[in-house]
Amino acid sequence: MPAEMKSVFSDRVSQIGYDPDTSELAVIWKNNGRRSLYSGVPAELANEVMNAASVGAALNADIIGTFDHRYG
Repeated sequence: MPAEMKSVFSDRVSQIGYDPDTSELAVIWKNNGRRSLYSGVPAELANEVMNAASVGAALNADIIGTFDHRYG
Protein backbone atom coordinates (compact mmCIF):
# COMPACT_ATOMS: atom_id res chain seq x y z
CA MET A 1 0.00 0.00 0.00
CA PRO A 2 1.45 3.43 -0.92
CA ALA A 3 2.22 5.85 1.87
CA GLU A 4 -0.66 8.00 3.05
CA MET A 5 0.60 11.49 2.44
CA LYS A 6 -0.05 14.41 4.76
CA SER A 7 0.52 18.08 4.07
CA VAL A 8 3.10 19.80 6.26
CA PHE A 9 4.03 23.39 6.97
CA SER A 10 7.52 23.62 5.51
CA ASP A 11 9.52 25.80 3.15
CA ARG A 12 10.88 22.74 1.32
CA VAL A 13 8.37 19.91 1.77
CA SER A 14 4.82 19.85 0.45
CA GLN A 15 3.77 16.42 1.74
CA ILE A 16 5.27 13.50 3.62
CA GLY A 17 4.13 9.96 4.35
CA TYR A 18 5.32 6.55 5.50
CA ASP A 19 4.47 3.03 4.35
CA PRO A 20 5.13 0.56 7.19
CA ASP A 21 4.77 -2.41 4.84
CA THR A 22 7.79 -1.33 2.78
CA SER A 23 9.57 0.88 5.37
CA GLU A 24 9.60 3.71 2.82
CA LEU A 25 9.37 7.37 3.70
CA ALA A 26 7.89 9.42 0.85
CA VAL A 27 8.51 13.15 0.44
CA ILE A 28 6.99 15.51 -2.13
CA TRP A 29 9.18 18.58 -2.59
CA LYS A 30 7.75 22.07 -3.03
CA ASN A 31 10.42 23.30 -5.42
CA ASN A 32 9.85 20.73 -8.17
CA GLY A 33 6.90 18.55 -7.14
CA ARG A 34 9.01 15.39 -7.35
CA ARG A 35 8.45 12.51 -4.99
CA SER A 36 11.47 11.10 -3.18
CA LEU A 37 11.36 7.66 -1.60
CA TYR A 38 13.77 6.73 1.20
CA SER A 39 13.93 3.00 1.90
CA GLY A 40 14.71 1.12 5.10
CA VAL A 41 13.51 3.90 7.39
CA PRO A 42 12.40 2.59 10.81
CA ALA A 43 8.80 3.48 11.70
CA GLU A 44 9.78 5.33 14.89
CA LEU A 45 12.26 7.54 13.03
CA ALA A 46 9.76 8.21 10.24
CA ASN A 47 7.18 9.34 12.79
CA GLU A 48 9.72 11.62 14.47
CA VAL A 49 10.61 13.25 11.15
CA MET A 50 6.99 13.58 10.04
CA ASN A 51 6.03 15.28 13.31
CA ALA A 52 9.14 17.42 13.76
CA ALA A 53 8.81 21.16 14.28
CA SER A 54 10.97 21.52 11.16
CA VAL A 55 10.40 18.65 8.75
CA GLY A 56 13.11 19.90 6.37
CA ALA A 57 15.72 20.09 9.14
CA ALA A 58 14.76 16.62 10.39
CA LEU A 59 15.06 15.19 6.87
CA ASN A 60 18.53 16.74 6.52
CA ALA A 61 19.69 15.53 9.92
CA ASP A 62 18.27 12.00 9.96
CA ILE A 63 17.23 10.81 6.48
CA ILE A 64 19.03 12.42 3.54
CA GLY A 65 22.39 10.80 2.98
CA THR A 66 21.63 8.03 5.47
CA PHE A 67 18.95 5.98 3.68
CA ASP A 68 18.77 4.81 0.07
CA HIS A 69 16.97 7.30 -2.14
CA ARG A 70 15.09 7.09 -5.42
CA TYR A 71 12.49 9.15 -7.22
CA GLY A 72 9.14 7.48 -7.62
